[in-house]
Amino acid sequence: MLRTSATFLIAFAISITALCQSKETTQPKLIVGIVVDQMRYDYLARFSHLFGEDGFKRLMNEGANFHNHNFSYAPTYTGPGHAAIYTGSTPTVNGIVGNDWYDRKLQREIYITDDSTQTGVGTDGSAGKMGPHKLLSTTLLNELENFAAGESKTIAISMKDRGAIMPAGGNADAAYWFAGGDEGNWISSSHYLKQLPDWVNDFNNQKRKDQLLNSEWNLLLEKERYKTYRADNNPYEYNFRDMIRPAFPYELSELRESNGNYDLLKATPSGNAYTTEFAISALEKENMGTDDVTDFLSVSYSATDYLGHQFGPYSLEIQDTYARFDRDIATLLKELDKKVGEGNYMVFLTADHGAVPNPAFLKSENLPADYLPYHDLINQVQEELTEKYGSGDWVEHFINDQIYLNRKLIAEKNLNVKKVSRFVVEVALQFEGVSNAISSWDLHTAAQDGVFEIIKNGHHQKRSGEVALVVAPGWLTSYSYQGTTHGAPYSYDTHVPLIFYGNQAPSGNYYSPTYIRDIAPTISALLRMSQPSGCTGNPIEAFFSH
Repeated sequence: MLRTSATFLIAFAISITALCQSKETTQPKLIVGIVVDQMRYDYLARFSHLFGEDGFKRLMNEGANFHNHNFSYAPTYTGPGHAAIYTGSTPTVNGIVGNDWYDRKLQREIYITDDSTQTGVGTDGSAGKMGPHKLLSTTLLNELENFAAGESKTIAISMKDRGAIMPAGGNADAAYWFAGGDEGNWISSSHYLKQLPDWVNDFNNQKRKDQLLNSEWNLLLEKERYKTYRADNNPYEYNFRDMIRPAFPYELSELRESNGNYDLLKATPSGNAYTTEFAISALEKENMGTDDVTDFLSVSYSATDYLGHQFGPYSLEIQDTYARFDRDIATLLKELDKKVGEGNYMVFLTADHGAVPNPAFLKSENLPADYLPYHDLINQVQEELTEKYGSGDWVEHFINDQIYLNRKLIAEKNLNVKKVSRFVVEVALQFEGVSNAISSWDLHTAAQDGVFEIIKNGHHQKRSGEVALVVAPGWLTSYSYQGTTHGAPYSYDTHVPLIFYGNQAPSGNYYSPTYIRDIAPTISALLRMSQPSGCTGNPIEAFFSH
Protein backbone atom coordinates (compact mmCIF):
# COMPACT_ATOMS: atom_id res chain seq x y z
CA MET A 1 0.00 0.00 0.00
CA LEU A 2 2.80 2.39 0.91
CA ARG A 3 4.68 1.45 -2.26
CA THR A 4 1.56 2.10 -4.36
CA SER A 5 1.04 5.49 -2.71
CA ALA A 6 4.67 6.42 -3.23
CA THR A 7 4.51 5.38 -6.85
CA PHE A 8 1.37 7.45 -7.33
CA LEU A 9 2.96 10.52 -5.72
CA ILE A 10 6.08 10.19 -7.85
CA ALA A 11 4.02 9.83 -11.01
CA PHE A 12 1.87 12.81 -10.00
CA ALA A 13 4.95 14.93 -9.33
CA ILE A 14 6.45 13.98 -12.69
CA SER A 15 3.22 14.87 -14.49
CA ILE A 16 3.01 18.25 -12.73
CA THR A 17 6.66 18.98 -13.55
CA ALA A 18 6.09 18.04 -17.19
CA LEU A 19 3.01 20.25 -17.32
CA CYS A 20 4.93 23.21 -15.85
CA GLN A 21 7.82 22.66 -18.24
CA SER A 22 5.37 22.45 -21.13
CA LYS A 23 3.78 25.74 -20.10
CA GLU A 24 7.18 27.36 -19.71
CA THR A 25 8.34 26.36 -23.18
CA THR A 26 5.10 27.03 -25.06
CA GLN A 27 5.60 30.04 -27.31
CA PRO A 28 2.73 32.06 -28.75
CA LYS A 29 2.09 31.44 -32.42
CA LEU A 30 1.16 35.08 -32.80
CA ILE A 31 1.69 38.31 -30.86
CA VAL A 32 -0.73 41.14 -31.54
CA GLY A 33 0.38 44.55 -30.34
CA ILE A 34 -2.53 46.98 -30.07
CA VAL A 35 -1.66 50.65 -29.61
CA VAL A 36 -4.56 53.03 -29.10
CA ASP A 37 -3.72 56.56 -30.16
CA GLN A 38 -4.60 59.00 -27.33
CA MET A 39 -6.11 56.64 -24.76
CA ARG A 40 -6.01 57.77 -21.15
CA TYR A 41 -5.82 55.16 -18.39
CA ASP A 42 -9.11 56.27 -16.84
CA TYR A 43 -11.10 55.46 -20.00
CA LEU A 44 -11.16 51.76 -19.08
CA ALA A 45 -13.08 52.53 -15.90
CA ARG A 46 -14.95 55.66 -16.94
CA PHE A 47 -16.44 54.07 -20.06
CA SER A 48 -16.85 50.52 -18.70
CA HIS A 49 -20.63 50.90 -18.48
CA LEU A 50 -20.63 51.21 -22.29
CA PHE A 51 -18.61 48.05 -22.89
CA GLY A 52 -19.84 44.57 -23.66
CA GLU A 53 -18.28 41.44 -22.18
CA ASP A 54 -16.14 40.42 -25.16
CA GLY A 55 -13.92 43.44 -25.80
CA PHE A 56 -12.11 45.56 -23.23
CA LYS A 57 -13.78 43.70 -20.34
CA ARG A 58 -12.51 40.37 -21.65
CA LEU A 59 -8.98 41.75 -21.71
CA MET A 60 -9.30 43.33 -18.25
CA ASN A 61 -11.04 40.39 -16.56
CA GLU A 62 -8.96 37.58 -18.02
CA GLY A 63 -5.65 39.30 -18.73
CA ALA A 64 -2.85 40.97 -16.79
CA ASN A 65 -3.95 44.54 -16.10
CA PHE A 66 -1.13 46.91 -15.10
CA HIS A 67 -2.76 49.90 -13.42
CA ASN A 68 0.33 52.00 -12.73
CA HIS A 69 1.76 52.16 -16.24
CA ASN A 70 3.39 55.38 -17.40
CA PHE A 71 5.61 57.03 -19.94
CA SER A 72 8.90 58.10 -18.39
CA TYR A 73 9.61 60.86 -20.89
CA ALA A 74 8.11 63.90 -22.55
CA PRO A 75 7.05 65.19 -25.00
CA THR A 76 4.35 62.54 -25.36
CA TYR A 77 3.31 62.31 -29.00
CA THR A 78 2.30 59.57 -31.44
CA GLY A 79 5.66 59.00 -33.11
CA PRO A 80 7.73 58.91 -29.92
CA GLY A 81 5.09 56.74 -28.25
CA HIS A 82 5.18 54.04 -30.91
CA ALA A 83 8.96 54.20 -31.03
CA ALA A 84 9.24 53.79 -27.25
CA ILE A 85 6.81 50.86 -27.14
CA TYR A 86 8.57 48.90 -29.85
CA THR A 87 12.22 49.80 -29.13
CA GLY A 88 12.00 49.63 -25.35
CA SER A 89 13.78 52.97 -25.13
CA THR A 90 13.10 56.66 -24.72
CA PRO A 91 13.83 59.46 -27.23
CA THR A 92 17.24 60.12 -25.70
CA VAL A 93 18.26 56.76 -27.23
CA ASN A 94 15.90 56.06 -30.15
CA GLY A 95 16.09 59.67 -31.41
CA ILE A 96 12.35 60.14 -31.98
CA VAL A 97 11.86 63.41 -30.08
CA GLY A 98 8.55 64.36 -31.71
CA ASN A 99 6.34 63.83 -34.71
CA ASP A 100 8.35 66.71 -36.16
CA TRP A 101 11.48 68.42 -34.96
CA TYR A 102 13.92 71.09 -36.10
CA ASP A 103 16.91 69.97 -38.15
CA ARG A 104 19.81 72.38 -37.65
CA LYS A 105 21.65 71.34 -40.81
CA LEU A 106 18.58 71.73 -43.03
CA GLN A 107 17.34 74.72 -41.00
CA ARG A 108 13.75 73.54 -41.17
CA GLU A 109 11.30 71.24 -39.47
CA ILE A 110 11.41 67.62 -40.58
CA TYR A 111 8.71 64.97 -40.28
CA ILE A 112 9.42 61.71 -38.51
CA THR A 113 9.02 59.36 -41.49
CA ASP A 114 9.63 61.58 -44.54
CA ASP A 115 12.11 59.91 -46.88
CA SER A 116 12.58 61.33 -50.37
CA THR A 117 14.66 58.29 -51.37
CA GLN A 118 11.58 56.07 -51.17
CA THR A 119 8.70 55.77 -53.60
CA GLY A 120 5.11 55.00 -52.81
CA VAL A 121 3.71 51.50 -53.23
CA GLY A 122 0.04 51.60 -54.08
CA THR A 123 0.16 55.39 -54.50
CA ASP A 124 1.81 57.98 -56.72
CA GLY A 125 1.49 60.66 -54.06
CA SER A 126 3.85 61.89 -51.38
CA ALA A 127 2.06 59.78 -48.74
CA GLY A 128 4.15 56.82 -49.85
CA LYS A 129 7.54 58.52 -49.67
CA MET A 130 8.15 57.31 -46.15
CA GLY A 131 10.64 55.19 -44.25
CA PRO A 132 12.13 54.45 -40.79
CA HIS A 133 15.63 55.90 -41.29
CA LYS A 134 15.28 58.49 -38.50
CA LEU A 135 14.69 55.72 -35.94
CA LEU A 136 18.02 54.96 -34.25
CA SER A 137 17.15 51.57 -32.69
CA THR A 138 15.83 48.24 -33.87
CA THR A 139 12.29 47.27 -32.90
CA LEU A 140 10.61 44.13 -31.58
CA LEU A 141 9.56 43.19 -35.09
CA ASN A 142 13.14 43.55 -36.34
CA GLU A 143 14.56 41.41 -33.55
CA LEU A 144 11.93 38.75 -34.17
CA GLU A 145 12.83 38.71 -37.88
CA ASN A 146 16.48 38.20 -36.99
CA PHE A 147 15.80 35.64 -34.25
CA ALA A 148 13.61 33.51 -36.50
CA ALA A 149 15.99 33.82 -39.46
CA GLY A 150 13.29 35.52 -41.52
CA GLU A 151 10.69 32.80 -40.95
CA SER A 152 8.42 35.00 -38.80
CA LYS A 153 5.74 37.07 -40.47
CA THR A 154 5.95 40.65 -39.15
CA ILE A 155 3.38 43.23 -40.26
CA ALA A 156 2.48 46.68 -38.91
CA ILE A 157 -0.80 48.48 -39.67
CA SER A 158 -2.07 51.97 -38.85
CA MET A 159 -4.02 54.71 -40.53
CA LYS A 160 -1.06 56.97 -39.67
CA ASP A 161 2.23 56.27 -41.44
CA ARG A 162 4.18 56.83 -38.21
CA GLY A 163 1.90 54.40 -36.36
CA ALA A 164 2.95 51.66 -38.78
CA ILE A 165 6.56 52.58 -39.59
CA MET A 166 7.83 53.06 -36.03
CA PRO A 167 6.83 49.50 -35.01
CA ALA A 168 7.96 48.04 -38.35
CA GLY A 169 11.40 49.60 -38.13
CA GLY A 170 13.98 48.60 -40.68
CA ASN A 171 13.17 45.05 -41.77
CA ALA A 172 9.59 44.05 -41.00
CA ASP A 173 7.87 42.15 -43.78
CA ALA A 174 5.39 44.96 -44.37
CA ALA A 175 4.05 48.25 -43.05
CA TYR A 176 0.72 49.60 -44.28
CA TRP A 177 -0.95 52.95 -43.71
CA PHE A 178 -3.98 54.72 -45.11
CA ALA A 179 -3.84 57.38 -47.81
CA GLY A 180 -6.86 59.65 -47.45
CA GLY A 181 -7.94 62.45 -49.74
CA ASP A 182 -9.36 61.11 -52.96
CA GLU A 183 -7.32 57.88 -52.78
CA GLY A 184 -8.75 56.03 -49.80
CA ASN A 185 -6.32 53.13 -50.04
CA TRP A 186 -3.98 51.19 -47.80
CA ILE A 187 -0.47 51.82 -49.09
CA SER A 188 3.19 51.23 -48.28
CA SER A 189 6.60 52.37 -49.50
CA SER A 190 9.51 50.91 -51.43
CA HIS A 191 11.40 50.48 -48.17
CA TYR A 192 9.18 47.50 -47.40
CA LEU A 193 7.58 46.29 -50.62
CA LYS A 194 7.99 46.35 -54.39
CA GLN A 195 4.24 46.09 -54.92
CA LEU A 196 1.11 45.59 -52.88
CA PRO A 197 0.04 41.98 -52.37
CA ASP A 198 -3.07 40.93 -54.26
CA TRP A 199 -5.06 40.72 -51.05
CA VAL A 200 -4.35 44.39 -50.27
CA ASN A 201 -5.41 45.44 -53.76
CA ASP A 202 -8.56 43.37 -53.38
CA PHE A 203 -9.29 44.99 -50.01
CA ASN A 204 -8.74 48.48 -51.46
CA ASN A 205 -11.12 47.73 -54.34
CA GLN A 206 -14.00 46.84 -52.05
CA LYS A 207 -16.87 49.29 -51.55
CA ARG A 208 -16.65 49.06 -47.78
CA LYS A 209 -14.91 52.41 -47.25
CA ASP A 210 -17.68 54.19 -49.13
CA GLN A 211 -20.35 52.33 -47.21
CA LEU A 212 -18.79 53.58 -43.98
CA LEU A 213 -18.70 57.18 -45.19
CA ASN A 214 -22.10 57.21 -46.87
CA SER A 215 -23.79 56.84 -43.51
CA GLU A 216 -24.81 58.68 -40.38
CA TRP A 217 -22.79 58.72 -37.17
CA ASN A 218 -25.25 58.70 -34.31
CA LEU A 219 -25.11 57.26 -30.82
CA LEU A 220 -24.61 53.50 -30.73
CA LEU A 221 -26.55 53.08 -27.48
CA GLU A 222 -29.52 54.77 -25.84
CA LYS A 223 -28.52 58.29 -24.78
CA GLU A 224 -29.37 57.49 -21.17
CA ARG A 225 -26.46 54.98 -21.13
CA TYR A 226 -23.91 57.77 -21.55
CA LYS A 227 -22.64 59.75 -18.59
CA THR A 228 -22.38 63.30 -19.86
CA TYR A 229 -20.50 65.97 -17.98
CA ARG A 230 -21.41 68.73 -20.37
CA ALA A 231 -23.92 69.35 -23.14
CA ASP A 232 -23.38 67.70 -26.51
CA ASN A 233 -23.31 71.12 -28.15
CA ASN A 234 -20.76 73.20 -26.24
CA PRO A 235 -18.05 75.79 -27.00
CA TYR A 236 -15.10 73.50 -26.10
CA GLU A 237 -15.29 71.28 -29.19
CA TYR A 238 -14.67 72.16 -32.80
CA ASN A 239 -16.84 71.30 -35.75
CA PHE A 240 -16.32 69.29 -38.82
CA ARG A 241 -16.20 71.73 -41.72
CA ASP A 242 -19.67 72.80 -42.94
CA MET A 243 -21.34 71.96 -39.64
CA ILE A 244 -23.05 74.62 -37.57
CA ARG A 245 -22.56 72.89 -34.23
CA PRO A 246 -20.51 69.94 -32.93
CA ALA A 247 -23.38 67.65 -31.97
CA PHE A 248 -25.05 64.41 -33.00
CA PRO A 249 -26.05 63.25 -35.53
CA TYR A 250 -23.21 63.61 -38.04
CA GLU A 251 -24.25 63.04 -41.63
CA LEU A 252 -20.95 61.77 -42.98
CA SER A 253 -22.13 61.60 -46.58
CA GLU A 254 -22.75 65.35 -46.48
CA LEU A 255 -19.40 66.08 -44.80
CA ARG A 256 -17.11 64.08 -47.09
CA GLU A 257 -16.43 66.68 -49.73
CA SER A 258 -15.55 69.52 -47.37
CA ASN A 259 -13.58 67.32 -44.95
CA GLY A 260 -11.04 65.74 -47.25
CA ASN A 261 -13.15 62.92 -48.66
CA TYR A 262 -11.48 59.73 -47.32
CA ASP A 263 -9.61 61.78 -44.72
CA LEU A 264 -12.95 61.96 -42.94
CA LEU A 265 -12.81 58.20 -42.42
CA LYS A 266 -9.76 58.67 -40.19
CA ALA A 267 -11.69 61.04 -37.94
CA THR A 268 -14.75 58.91 -37.24
CA PRO A 269 -15.23 55.69 -35.25
CA SER A 270 -15.56 53.91 -38.58
CA GLY A 271 -11.82 54.44 -39.03
CA ASN A 272 -11.22 51.98 -36.19
CA ALA A 273 -13.69 49.49 -37.67
CA TYR A 274 -11.96 49.74 -41.06
CA THR A 275 -8.56 49.24 -39.45
CA THR A 276 -9.86 46.14 -37.68
CA GLU A 277 -11.19 44.71 -40.93
CA PHE A 278 -7.86 45.31 -42.63
CA ALA A 279 -5.97 43.70 -39.74
CA ILE A 280 -8.21 40.63 -39.92
CA SER A 281 -7.57 40.40 -43.67
CA ALA A 282 -3.82 40.52 -43.03
CA LEU A 283 -4.18 37.83 -40.38
CA GLU A 284 -6.06 35.56 -42.77
CA LYS A 285 -4.37 36.24 -46.10
CA GLU A 286 -0.83 36.15 -44.70
CA ASN A 287 -1.58 32.96 -42.71
CA MET A 288 -0.33 34.54 -39.52
CA GLY A 289 -0.15 32.36 -36.41
CA THR A 290 -0.62 29.09 -38.31
CA ASP A 291 2.72 27.40 -37.55
CA ASP A 292 5.17 27.05 -34.67
CA VAL A 293 7.20 30.14 -35.59
CA THR A 294 5.93 33.21 -33.75
CA ASP A 295 4.48 35.96 -35.96
CA PHE A 296 3.85 39.57 -34.97
CA LEU A 297 0.96 41.81 -36.00
CA SER A 298 1.16 45.44 -34.87
CA VAL A 299 -2.15 47.31 -35.06
CA SER A 300 -2.37 51.00 -34.20
CA TYR A 301 -5.80 52.64 -33.96
CA SER A 302 -5.76 56.30 -35.00
CA ALA A 303 -9.38 57.47 -35.03
CA THR A 304 -9.33 57.85 -31.24
CA ASP A 305 -6.62 60.50 -31.59
CA TYR A 306 -8.29 62.50 -34.36
CA LEU A 307 -11.54 62.51 -32.40
CA GLY A 308 -9.80 63.18 -29.10
CA HIS A 309 -8.16 66.31 -30.50
CA GLN A 310 -11.46 67.51 -31.88
CA PHE A 311 -13.81 66.78 -28.98
CA GLY A 312 -11.74 66.10 -25.86
CA PRO A 313 -11.86 63.46 -23.07
CA TYR A 314 -15.23 64.50 -21.59
CA SER A 315 -17.22 64.68 -24.81
CA LEU A 316 -20.19 62.57 -25.79
CA GLU A 317 -18.38 61.87 -29.06
CA ILE A 318 -15.37 60.27 -27.39
CA GLN A 319 -17.64 58.13 -25.21
CA ASP A 320 -19.46 56.82 -28.26
CA THR A 321 -16.16 56.27 -30.05
CA TYR A 322 -15.00 53.95 -27.26
CA ALA A 323 -18.36 52.18 -27.07
CA ARG A 324 -17.96 51.36 -30.75
CA PHE A 325 -14.24 50.63 -30.42
CA ASP A 326 -15.02 48.06 -27.73
CA ARG A 327 -17.02 46.14 -30.34
CA ASP A 328 -14.06 46.32 -32.74
CA ILE A 329 -11.76 44.84 -30.09
CA ALA A 330 -14.29 42.05 -29.51
CA THR A 331 -14.42 41.33 -33.24
CA LEU A 332 -10.64 41.11 -33.45
CA LEU A 333 -10.43 38.77 -30.45
CA LYS A 334 -13.09 36.47 -31.88
CA GLU A 335 -11.20 36.25 -35.16
CA LEU A 336 -7.99 35.45 -33.29
CA ASP A 337 -9.82 32.68 -31.43
CA LYS A 338 -11.08 31.29 -34.70
CA LYS A 339 -7.95 31.61 -36.85
CA VAL A 340 -5.13 31.12 -34.32
CA GLY A 341 -6.87 29.47 -31.39
CA GLU A 342 -7.45 30.71 -27.87
CA GLY A 343 -4.28 30.21 -25.85
CA ASN A 344 -2.09 30.23 -28.95
CA TYR A 345 -1.73 34.00 -29.17
CA MET A 346 -0.78 36.88 -26.93
CA VAL A 347 -2.27 40.38 -27.15
CA PHE A 348 -0.96 43.48 -25.48
CA LEU A 349 -2.91 46.72 -25.45
CA THR A 350 -1.49 50.11 -24.54
CA ALA A 351 -1.52 53.71 -25.77
CA ASP A 352 1.02 56.12 -27.23
CA HIS A 353 -0.09 59.01 -24.95
CA GLY A 354 -3.09 60.45 -23.15
CA ALA A 355 -4.64 63.92 -23.35
CA VAL A 356 -5.44 66.91 -21.16
CA PRO A 357 -9.06 68.08 -20.95
CA ASN A 358 -9.76 71.31 -22.80
CA PRO A 359 -8.15 74.09 -20.70
CA ALA A 360 -10.97 76.55 -21.38
CA PHE A 361 -13.42 74.00 -20.01
CA LEU A 362 -11.22 73.40 -16.96
CA LYS A 363 -11.10 77.16 -16.31
CA SER A 364 -14.88 77.32 -16.48
CA GLU A 365 -14.91 74.73 -13.67
CA ASN A 366 -12.52 76.87 -11.58
CA LEU A 367 -9.71 74.36 -12.11
CA PRO A 368 -6.08 75.38 -12.79
CA ALA A 369 -5.56 75.60 -16.54
CA ASP A 370 -4.92 78.11 -19.31
CA TYR A 371 -2.98 78.79 -22.50
CA LEU A 372 0.63 79.94 -22.75
CA PRO A 373 1.13 82.45 -25.63
CA TYR A 374 4.50 81.15 -26.77
CA HIS A 375 4.83 83.84 -29.47
CA ASP A 376 4.93 86.44 -26.71
CA LEU A 377 7.45 84.38 -24.81
CA ILE A 378 9.74 83.98 -27.84
CA ASN A 379 9.51 87.71 -28.58
CA GLN A 380 10.47 88.48 -24.99
CA VAL A 381 13.43 86.10 -25.17
CA GLN A 382 14.55 87.73 -28.41
CA GLU A 383 14.26 91.25 -26.93
CA GLU A 384 16.14 90.45 -23.73
CA LEU A 385 18.91 88.60 -25.55
CA THR A 386 19.31 91.58 -27.87
CA GLU A 387 19.44 93.96 -24.94
CA LYS A 388 22.04 91.86 -23.13
CA TYR A 389 24.22 90.62 -26.00
CA GLY A 390 23.48 92.83 -29.00
CA SER A 391 21.40 92.57 -32.16
CA GLY A 392 20.77 89.33 -34.05
CA ASP A 393 18.22 86.60 -34.60
CA TRP A 394 18.84 84.77 -31.35
CA VAL A 395 15.98 82.27 -31.49
CA GLU A 396 16.31 79.94 -34.45
CA HIS A 397 13.18 77.87 -33.85
CA PHE A 398 10.52 76.76 -31.36
CA ILE A 399 8.85 73.34 -31.44
CA ASN A 400 7.82 70.66 -28.93
CA ASP A 401 8.02 73.27 -26.16
CA GLN A 402 11.73 73.63 -26.85
CA ILE A 403 13.74 76.69 -27.83
CA TYR A 404 16.48 76.25 -30.43
CA LEU A 405 19.05 79.03 -30.14
CA ASN A 406 21.17 80.41 -32.97
CA ARG A 407 24.44 78.63 -32.19
CA LYS A 408 26.23 80.24 -35.12
CA LEU A 409 25.40 83.73 -33.84
CA ILE A 410 26.43 82.75 -30.31
CA ALA A 411 29.78 81.52 -31.62
CA GLU A 412 30.30 84.64 -33.76
CA LYS A 413 29.89 86.81 -30.66
CA ASN A 414 32.29 84.57 -28.68
CA LEU A 415 29.61 83.78 -26.13
CA ASN A 416 29.20 80.69 -24.00
CA VAL A 417 26.15 78.76 -25.21
CA LYS A 418 25.57 77.32 -21.74
CA LYS A 419 25.38 80.76 -20.17
CA VAL A 420 23.11 82.07 -22.91
CA SER A 421 20.79 79.06 -22.46
CA ARG A 422 20.62 79.62 -18.72
CA PHE A 423 19.77 83.26 -19.29
CA VAL A 424 16.89 82.18 -21.55
CA VAL A 425 15.66 79.93 -18.72
CA GLU A 426 15.49 82.98 -16.45
CA VAL A 427 13.49 84.92 -19.04
CA ALA A 428 11.06 82.04 -19.64
CA LEU A 429 10.37 81.59 -15.94
CA GLN A 430 8.95 85.12 -15.82
CA PHE A 431 5.88 83.91 -17.74
CA GLU A 432 2.77 82.69 -16.02
CA GLY A 433 2.12 79.15 -17.13
CA VAL A 434 5.80 78.19 -17.34
CA SER A 435 6.24 76.13 -14.20
CA ASN A 436 9.74 74.97 -15.05
CA ALA A 437 12.41 75.51 -17.65
CA ILE A 438 15.83 73.94 -17.98
CA SER A 439 18.87 74.23 -20.17
CA SER A 440 19.93 71.11 -22.04
CA TRP A 441 23.33 71.53 -20.43
CA ASP A 442 21.77 71.09 -16.99
CA LEU A 443 19.57 68.10 -17.75
CA HIS A 444 22.32 65.61 -16.89
CA THR A 445 22.51 66.98 -13.34
CA ALA A 446 18.72 67.17 -12.91
CA ALA A 447 16.95 65.18 -10.21
CA GLN A 448 16.61 61.45 -10.84
CA ASP A 449 12.83 61.53 -10.56
CA GLY A 450 10.01 63.97 -11.17
CA VAL A 451 9.48 66.32 -14.10
CA PHE A 452 13.13 67.00 -14.93
CA GLU A 453 13.89 63.28 -15.15
CA ILE A 454 10.97 62.89 -17.57
CA ILE A 455 12.21 65.80 -19.69
CA LYS A 456 15.75 64.40 -19.68
CA ASN A 457 14.52 61.02 -20.98
CA GLY A 458 12.81 62.82 -23.87
CA HIS A 459 15.87 64.87 -24.81
CA HIS A 460 18.29 63.93 -27.59
CA GLN A 461 21.40 66.08 -27.68
CA LYS A 462 21.60 66.22 -31.48
CA ARG A 463 17.89 66.70 -32.16
CA SER A 464 16.45 68.66 -29.24
CA GLY A 465 16.63 72.35 -28.37
CA GLU A 466 18.84 74.23 -25.89
CA VAL A 467 15.99 75.10 -23.53
CA ALA A 468 13.02 72.93 -22.59
CA LEU A 469 9.87 74.57 -21.21
CA VAL A 470 7.52 72.79 -18.84
CA VAL A 471 4.08 74.36 -18.83
CA ALA A 472 2.00 74.20 -15.67
CA PRO A 473 -0.43 71.28 -15.22
CA GLY A 474 -3.55 71.79 -17.31
CA TRP A 475 -1.94 74.42 -19.54
CA LEU A 476 -1.34 74.19 -23.28
CA THR A 477 1.07 76.14 -25.45
CA SER A 478 -0.93 78.41 -27.77
CA TYR A 479 -3.54 75.83 -28.75
CA SER A 480 -7.04 76.35 -30.09
CA TYR A 481 -9.72 77.11 -27.50
CA GLN A 482 -11.64 74.18 -28.97
CA GLY A 483 -10.44 70.60 -28.68
CA THR A 484 -7.27 69.56 -26.93
CA THR A 485 -3.84 68.02 -27.36
CA HIS A 486 -1.04 66.26 -25.46
CA GLY A 487 2.71 66.25 -24.93
CA ALA A 488 3.11 67.17 -21.24
CA PRO A 489 5.05 65.26 -18.55
CA TYR A 490 1.95 64.99 -16.34
CA SER A 491 -0.23 61.98 -15.59
CA TYR A 492 -3.05 62.95 -17.92
CA ASP A 493 -0.57 62.48 -20.80
CA THR A 494 1.74 59.80 -19.36
CA HIS A 495 -0.62 57.42 -17.52
CA VAL A 496 -1.97 54.92 -20.05
CA PRO A 497 -3.40 51.39 -20.02
CA LEU A 498 -1.31 48.26 -20.30
CA ILE A 499 -3.00 44.88 -20.56
CA PHE A 500 -1.46 41.56 -21.62
CA TYR A 501 -3.89 38.81 -22.58
CA GLY A 502 -3.53 35.20 -23.66
CA ASN A 503 -0.46 33.01 -23.96
CA GLN A 504 1.90 33.44 -20.96
CA ALA A 505 0.01 36.46 -19.57
CA PRO A 506 -0.27 36.24 -15.74
CA SER A 507 -3.92 37.18 -15.24
CA GLY A 508 -4.70 39.59 -12.44
CA ASN A 509 -4.41 43.24 -11.40
CA TYR A 510 -0.97 44.72 -10.80
CA TYR A 511 -0.13 48.06 -9.21
CA SER A 512 3.67 48.18 -9.08
CA PRO A 513 5.12 50.79 -11.45
CA THR A 514 5.75 49.75 -15.04
CA TYR A 515 6.92 51.93 -17.89
CA ILE A 516 6.30 52.06 -21.60
CA ARG A 517 9.90 51.03 -22.31
CA ASP A 518 9.31 47.77 -20.37
CA ILE A 519 6.98 46.24 -22.96
CA ALA A 520 9.67 45.36 -25.50
CA PRO A 521 12.09 43.66 -23.07
CA THR A 522 9.18 41.70 -21.56
CA ILE A 523 8.23 40.25 -24.92
CA SER A 524 11.88 39.69 -25.80
CA ALA A 525 12.33 37.69 -22.60
CA LEU A 526 9.18 35.63 -23.22
CA LEU A 527 10.40 34.76 -26.71
CA ARG A 528 13.99 34.28 -25.47
CA MET A 529 15.35 36.60 -28.12
CA SER A 530 17.55 39.68 -28.09
CA GLN A 531 16.11 42.96 -26.92
CA PRO A 532 15.92 45.84 -29.43
CA SER A 533 19.34 47.41 -29.86
CA GLY A 534 18.57 50.60 -27.92
CA CYS A 535 16.46 48.97 -25.20
CA THR A 536 16.74 50.55 -21.75
CA GLY A 537 13.63 49.02 -20.15
CA ASN A 538 13.28 45.96 -17.92
CA PRO A 539 11.14 42.82 -18.23
CA ILE A 540 7.99 43.15 -16.13
CA GLU A 541 8.50 41.01 -13.04
CA ALA A 542 4.93 39.72 -12.86
CA PHE A 543 5.59 37.52 -15.90
CA PHE A 544 8.54 35.76 -14.34
CA SER A 545 7.84 35.60 -10.59
CA HIS A 546 5.58 32.53 -10.66
